Amino acid sequence: MLATAASGLIVWQTHNVMAYPVLLVVATIGALAVFVVREIPPAERNLRPFREVIATLREQAPIVTSNAFGSAYSSTPMPIASALAPATAAASFSSGERFYRIAQFSIVALANGLQRWVLEAEGQSAARRQRAAIWSHLVLGLAGAIGIGLLGPTISRLLFGSAVQASYVTTIGFGVAFFFVSAATPFGRNLLIPAGRRARLLVGTSSGAVVGVPLMVASYYLFGVGGIAVGLAMSEALVFLILLPPARSVLARLGTGSQQIAVDSL
Repeated sequence: MLATAASGLIVWQTHNVMAYPVLLVVATIGALAVFVVREIPPAERNLRPFREVIATLREQAPIVTSNAFGSAYSSTPMPIASALAPATAAASFSSGERFYRIAQFSIVALANGLQRWVLEAEGQSAARRQRAAIWSHLVLGLAGAIGIGLLGPTISRLLFGSAVQASYVTTIGFGVAFFFVSAATPFGRNLLIPAGRRARLLVGTSSGAVVGVPLMVASYYLFGVGGIAVGLAMSEALVFLILLPPARSVLARLGTGSQQIAVDSL
């Protein structure tokens, strides 16, 4: 979050977007190094046997595939805009898209901050914490949707210049997408994956990928370049709706004590 805030200030002052990925890489490497030093005893900082690594990768295959699908289709708005829209329209769209990418790190920060607290609880306490995490992500999603949708054009103008200011159609589309990404995040991280429902998560993200790209292209021809963001929002809404029933099922079983999930199940 600090790296995101710092890069935002630098981009605002210089209009040089390279500060964003550079500071993000530095922050990621630094955070990983601090985690290793603080959480892993020196005696355990050794390489795992190759067979154990392969077995872990096979076990995590649905999660890896789900992340790959999600990253693939959520990264396509800008290439689609570049391929279909005039250069000036694509540049304006790019400003809104970059603002959306920066805002998404608040979702990751909230999810990371709550995950262990949520998963370490048991019984009724576990269900209460799960609901607290879900409501927290809903509030963040709503705040982000309003902020991106209504303030996006002004902020994109301040960050990237008036010549490439994002339109309201673009920022509202990205705002709605932000809401559904935030709302769906605790379903996968805190409920479906720990409960062993990884295949359902894969179904949701793969459906978003399969439907998302055609939706973005079709929405471009209906609404212009901003329609690409609208198509992304519809695909994220689809993912949310697919993940909602199994997530509710796991949450209900947690409340009755028939479902147990823990940090170690990740």
